[in-house]
Amino acid sequence: MIERTTSSYHHAQGAVLIVSLILLLAMTLIGVAAIDSSSLQSQMATNNQRARSLYQATLSEIQAQYRKLAGLDYLNSVKNSATSISDTLPGVSIGGPGLILTGDDIITARPTLTQEAYIVFTGENNAPLSGYSLNDFGVYSYEINAISEVTGTNTQSDQTQGLQRPVPVGQDQGK
Repeated sequence: MIERTTSSYHHAQGAVLIVSLILLLAMTLIGVAAIDSSSLQSQMATNNQRARSLYQATLSEIQAQYRKLAGLDYLNSVKNSATSISDTLPGVSIGGPGLILTGDDIITARPTLTQEAYIVFTGENNAPLSGYSLNDFGVYSYEINAISEVTGTNTQSDQTQGLQRPVPVGQDQGK
């Protein structure tokens, strides 16, 4: 009886080794998949953060140019500009006279971004009848386009905002 137990014991030793190697392989594959998944999630979070930063930088430039357009001199310099902005440029929907802003012209310039902006004069209209006395005001329409790109990547944000500014009739330096 001792011989039977010993012979069956010798046959069982190899099965334990094979089962433990299969379990070790399965756990290794699960670990590699978890590492790959966390690396992908880290890249997605970085790209999301970069996209939000670009969006904020682009909107910041549009708001800065919007505030700068509050001055009548700047309004007229855009309106009377000799530069013709084409509607084939990125983000520009209506062509016309305007300014192409790059480098030092960008108010909110950031060293890690390549930024440019276009301010296009899109037309002059009469003021609305209500709220303005005796038609003493006209309305200038503008379009501000800002584009930001992270230097060295292909990540880009392109934002456009239209605006209208009332201007006193007769104070336009271009007339």
